Amino acid sequence: MSAVKPFLAGLRSLFRKQDVEQELDDELQDYFQRAVQQKIESGVDPARALREARIEMGSTEATKERVHESGWQSIFESIAQDLHYGLRTLRKNPGFTIVAVTTLALGIAANATIFSFVNAVMLQPPAVHDADSVVVVYGTTTRQSFSNNLNPISSPNYFAWKSANRVFSEVAAIQPWQNVNLTGTGEPEQLNSVSVTANFFSLLGVPAALGRTFEPGEDQKGDDRVAVLSYGLWTRRFASDPNLPGKTIGIDGEQYTVVGIMPKSFSLRSFPAEIWTPLVLDPAQQDQTARQKRSYFLFGRLKPHTTTLQAQANFVALAGQAAHDFPATDGGWSAGALTLQDYMTKEFNAGPAIAILICTVAFVLLIACANISGLLLARATARRKEIALRMALGAGRARIVRQLMLESLILAIFGGSLGVLLSFWGAALFRAKLNFNVETRLLKIQIDTTVLLFTVGISVLAAFLFGLVPALQTTRSDMNSTLKDSGAAVSATRGRNRLRRLLVAGECALAVFLLSGSGIMIHALYLSWHEYLGFNSDHLLTAGITLPVKNYSSVTMQHEFFTNLLQKTAELPGTQSSALTSDLPGTGAAHDTFTLQGEDLPPAKRPRAVYFVVSPGYLAAAQIPLLRGRDFARSDNSSAPKVAIVNAEFARRFFPGVDPIGKTIRIDTPDPERADWRMIIGIAGNVKNFSLQHSDDPEVYESYLQHPATAMNVVVRTAGDPGALAPSLRQAVYGLDKDLPLSDVESMTKLLNTQETGDHFFTAMLATFAGLALLLAAIGIYGMVAYSVGQRTREIGIRMAMGAQRKSILRMVVAQGAWLALIGGGIGLAMSLPLPQAFSAMFQDFYVTGTQVFIAVPLVIALTALLACYIPARRAVKVDPTRALRCE
Repeated sequence: MSAVKPFLAGLRSLFRKQDVEQELDDELQDYFQRAVQQKIESGVDPARALREARIEMGSTEATKERVHESGWQSIFESIAQDLHYGLRTLRKNPGFTIVAVTTLALGIAANATIFSFVNAVMLQPPAVHDADSVVVVYGTTTRQSFSNNLNPISSPNYFAWKSANRVFSEVAAIQPWQNVNLTGTGEPEQLNSVSVTANFFSLLGVPAALGRTFEPGEDQKGDDRVAVLSYGLWTRRFASDPNLPGKTIGIDGEQYTVVGIMPKSFSLRSFPAEIWTPLVLDPAQQDQTARQKRSYFLFGRLKPHTTTLQAQANFVALAGQAAHDFPATDGGWSAGALTLQDYMTKEFNAGPAIAILICTVAFVLLIACANISGLLLARATARRKEIALRMALGAGRARIVRQLMLESLILAIFGGSLGVLLSFWGAALFRAKLNFNVETRLLKIQIDTTVLLFTVGISVLAAFLFGLVPALQTTRSDMNSTLKDSGAAVSATRGRNRLRRLLVAGECALAVFLLSGSGIMIHALYLSWHEYLGFNSDHLLTAGITLPVKNYSSVTMQHEFFTNLLQKTAELPGTQSSALTSDLPGTGAAHDTFTLQGEDLPPAKRPRAVYFVVSPGYLAAAQIPLLRGRDFARSDNSSAPKVAIVNAEFARRFFPGVDPIGKTIRIDTPDPERADWRMIIGIAGNVKNFSLQHSDDPEVYESYLQHPATAMNVVVRTAGDPGALAPSLRQAVYGLDKDLPLSDVESMTKLLNTQETGDHFFTAMLATFAGLALLLAAIGIYGMVAYSVGQRTREIGIRMAMGAQRKSILRMVVAQGAWLALIGGGIGLAMSLPLPQAFSAMFQDFYVTGTQVFIAVPLVIALTALLACYIPARRAVKVDPTRALRCE
């Protein structure tokens, strides 16, 4: 109760100040009158009693001030006064305020924009119930693997681990990254599809927005002709038909009943899907062939009080048991478990790029803070008399520091607010540029509550960074000497000038570091973009095509369709050659293990090669040189001896000093019909598996006539614009099968450019932020030199009056800033020397060099510093000695 009364009294003082003031005046007046009356009653003369009472009582205003300060509300009152005074002070200096707020806004906007991207990739939880309890189980291997070592598992392991695990209350399986053909509703279209067990959506805790999700038993054969559609597909293809659930659609030649539409917010970017169908798995299929087919992921919901680390340990033990029991297929394999959010973050695989961007914008903010600190130090010189006078009147150092820090906080609030507005534009730019594939299009890059809280945090931190040191430095001045100084212009102290020079040198060092880092990355990416990929992408049209197994169940039907398609494409006007390939060059084909004749290695230790299934004439169509031997022929069919073509890197690595032609290899596969020894008949040139790849991978080609495939890519070399041939190619396919869609019909050049869009945008961001850092460093140098010229006007006038030449004055002023740029640039260059090795470690198979950049960047900084110094130097040499000497 004793604490409540003062609290209520403080609230009353804050919100009913006039009443409290009047009551205090009345109380003091009453006390004074009683004191006078007591003295009169004791025999003192009334005039003398009045005088003595006034002396004893002291200053009424001082008493009232002491009473106010005794309450907790006085802190808020003084803060409000400081804020009001700070706003008034900043309003009187609009030039300083605009420069400081704009500088800070640029740094905060850069940080908020990048954080909005980081938030979308790493912090936004997936739209599922209790996301922290949903765990993805995947396979890991010590060998080169798929997608950052996040590999699918086999169906036998799914069934075994489902029953043997001790950490999940419910388990589901999915088979992602499938393509299905939607037919029967307009033009046929190829869609991203995911097959899931019937309990998948219930495990995630996500109900359908319209209709329902799968029911138990609908993942059994015969009851599996049902489908759930994404919200996007429903609105785009079916015009948001509310009566669609219950109707049938054609999927790969089969009729499926649509049972539900998922919510608009539901998307799993690591497993993108426009349509979900039941995953039919037979628990009895646990032979070696099924174990070699790794295409499933296990989803589980953790039991109460169970952690992800416990799940990880459980599945590592289960994978170890599988490796022990089935060494031929599971040897060398283990398992991992991550929450769904952590899995999607790791699978996105943008950690190095994100780390670089975060460090870059953090340095930009530091440079901005250093600039504002320099401005505050310069401004503090003009305010020395004001600060000294306030301290002489009784203000303590802590009180003055608090006042100055509140002014810095006001700048941070304005800068942060403007930075947030700029970050909305930055986030929109990210959304517009990061739309080159399904996964990036699903990123929800926006300025949400998390980003706003982050912006508030860095604004307050920035206020502390740029405001504290100038505030402490300002209050260290000698009060007596400052008040005795009668000059109108007060020179900055040596310590303050030294601090300003230190800040400018630090800005130059950070700018050199950022310019060097971005220059190294841009140079490396430029070399990669212009490196020969091993084939000619010009005038090459590409398209994907997937044959539904229901309509093309036999190898003969598949070969017949593709043969007819090649004949039709050869007849199209402008076609020079055409061919088929399972994967397009330079876009990341899959790796398969293989066995050399005479070797008998276990599966975990077998070598790997990039694997292609192609038609005869593919090398010529893609203009991949055939170095030795021969190409596939029409006679290399299923009844002929099995043959293969390898690339030069394969021959160099596995047949050093030996002619590989005539040697035999066997490609590992779960399909027994393909597990044949194949004779090498030719050696092709090396082709980059990724457009930014520096090294070469071993590659193996098989003929599609000897390897049946339902999913292939058509490549057509044209005489003119390949895009002009796209409608004719579509008509050729529709002429063979009206329900068969083509996917990703575009030129090879455009496909590669789209693949590199993220890298182009990444380098553009680096260049932008590095340029911003350079601009801020130049402003810092300019501000320091210009301020110095203003402080040394009389000195310059005296020098010129005594005969100093304008050139010598010019050199003196320029040298002041040039030396700081030289010192800071040297420090920044030394900091940059390890960057090539750091980037090489962060990015796999990425060739990085910094020699040319380390020469160019110091020259850029030197030229920028000279330009920044030259403008105030020109002003210095125009000083009129007479006017300068008259100036006080």
